[in-house]
Amino acid sequence: MKIKYLFLMIVAGLFAASCDGDDNITPSQAVADTYNGYTWTSFFNGAYTQLSENETVSVTANEDGTITVTYTSSTWGTSTISAATVIAGTNSYTISGTGTSAITSHSTGTVNNYDCTLTGTISTDKSDVEFVFTLPAVMQGTTITFHKGDAPDHMVVAGSYSSYSTASFTHGSMVSNNESITLKANTENGTVDLAYSGTWGTGTATGLEVSKNNGSYTVNGSGTTVVSGHSGSASNYAFTVEGAISEDKSTASFVLTIEMGAMGTVTVTTGLGYASPALFLPDTYNGYTDMDSGYFKDRITADQAITITGNEDGTVNVAYGDNTISKVEAKVNAEGIYTLSGQGVYAISMSGPPSNYDCTLTGTINADKSEVEIIFTLPAVMQGTTITFHKGDAPVTTE
Repeated sequence: MKIKYLFLMIVAGLFAASCDGDDNITPSQAVADTYNGYTWTSFFNGAYTQLSENETVSVTANEDGTITVTYTSSTWGTSTISAATVIAGTNSYTISGTGTSAITSHSTGTVNNYDCTLTGTISTDKSDVEFVFTLPAVMQGTTITFHKGDAPDHMVVAGSYSSYSTASFTHGSMVSNNESITLKANTENGTVDLAYSGTWGTGTATGLEVSKNNGSYTVNGSGTTVVSGHSGSASNYAFTVEGAISEDKSTASFVLTIEMGAMGTVTVTTGLGYASPALFLPDTYNGYTDMDSGYFKDRITADQAITITGNEDGTVNVAYGDNTISKVEAKVNAEGIYTLSGQGVYAISMSGPPSNYDCTLTGTINADKSEVEIIFTLPAVMQGTTITFHKGDAPVTTE
């Protein structure tokens, strides 16, 4: 019996020591840790939002029972709250304090310090962590909300997607640049709202579902687009949308299926950036030519046309009159300017039957095709001849 009694006393003592140990952990010590997660930032008083991933908040305990909270961000610099208070609740800890945010100016490169207010909660098991950093003097009011863990799918896909589109319909097809799709995250229900602007009107779709599968995101929903007719009147048309966005957002495509009444079903497929030259440039351009040579300058010829066709290898063919320069290299830059360069043979009549001459072709076409310039250079013709085509009406001369 004495042995059994002794054993029970030892167990009771160990249990009491264990409880005393837990009681000795202060709230500041309980929340001390390094938390990895993401931030969702609103600025200009909520007019704009931004997601930042791979963010870090470090919490260290101070001897006086307060904590030091340090938020480190590649976007928002370093915020330091040196003496934040911690209050223990039933299932969580509540944190509050004031400090300073050091943010590097994008325009000057200098580091500026701003007043910062912190509020936060940490669950007792640390699974749910939220810190809110409020900076009233930054961009007319900035609020940075940190959450532990990976960003939700609807926040990841939110953003603007500048695009081109290809559209197919009963009577043909169309390629357009300067299309825009914007996704706005709804933090209250995990969906996104879509705004479309482009050739096929101004459309909106709310409450789109977002899901992730095999490393990419899908977006699905429906909405309405307002399309203006040739007479200036506008009509509302229902559409459905299906989107696919890669995990790093480097590729994104949206398919809008628009029911346009008498016109039938129009399927609009967008892609990031500008349309490939061989896809976008094919068209017939009407304008005038300006010919210069060693014998004369500015010989204007009105009512001219150039036709461009595309090839499967990405090159284009440029036809002017009876001449075609084939396999012309076409490129597009970040500003949406298309450039042409190629070599070929150009037949021109000097005083008898046409003769073939070596020809160099260069040209530029802007993103909406409103400005077109294509130059045929013939070094062996009349001490050097250039024929420059311009889209539009010929200039009025006084001669």
